[in-house]
Amino acid sequence: MTLSKQIKSTLLFTLAALFALPLFAQTKVTTDDIQEMVSYNLIPTFQTTNVKGNPYIADNFLMGSFELYSGATTENLEMNYNIYENRIEIVDGNQVYAVSADDVKQFVVEMNGEETVYKKGFESRRLDANQFVEVKADGAMSFLIKHEVNYSENSSAGYGSASKEEVYSKNKRYYLKKGGEVHELRRLRHRRVVKHFNDNKQVNNYIKENNLDLSNPDHIEKAVTKYNEITS
Repeated sequence: MTLSKQIKSTLLFTLAALFALPLFAQTKVTTDDIQEMVSYNLIPTFQTTNVKGNPYIADNFLMGSFELYSGATTENLEMNYNIYENRIEIVDGNQVYAVSADDVKQFVVEMNGEETVYKKGFESRRLDANQFVEVKADGAMSFLIKHEVNYSENSSAGYGSASKEEVYSKNKRYYLKKGGEVHELRRLRHRRVVKHFNDNKQVNNYIKENNLDLSNPDHIEKAVTKYNEITS
């Protein structure tokens, strides 16, 4: 199910409440449990004439699962994370359930053949502990990416017609966590990143030998992964 179909869907299910005792006592959350977590109030959505971008972490729904603060986890689901609305949206047949992310500790989705983990609990400049971040590398040092979405709406009217345009624009913020402290990388530059490795010769040699460009998030992930291998 594509996002364009989901955005234009005329039905959207929103979270009413979690039924704590029966659900939290379990270690697995089934699709039947999820249906109990969701109210059956139907909310019609506005049929826009034009939508640019989307508020999701991925352009299509992905296979994944999420874990509640109780420790209970879901079975494998077709899902996506709506960054702007802070909710996890789940496809079940021809229905879409929207579950508030407030009670979700972390979630995992399969992207490009690999599992991508999103967690809460990190605090820094422009980062709150209740916000999800993508964990690109984890260990003695963690490389984190905060995904942000801004929304704007433009309306125009001409003779005999009217149109509305919705625009979702995305932004990323990058952080390194080390020794319990989370630091924002305001600019991805070599000197700003490499200083966090404390002049580790093995890491510095690895960066040089592999021609890593530390303005590239993928290359930062490789350098942090190497640092964790060396310091573990």
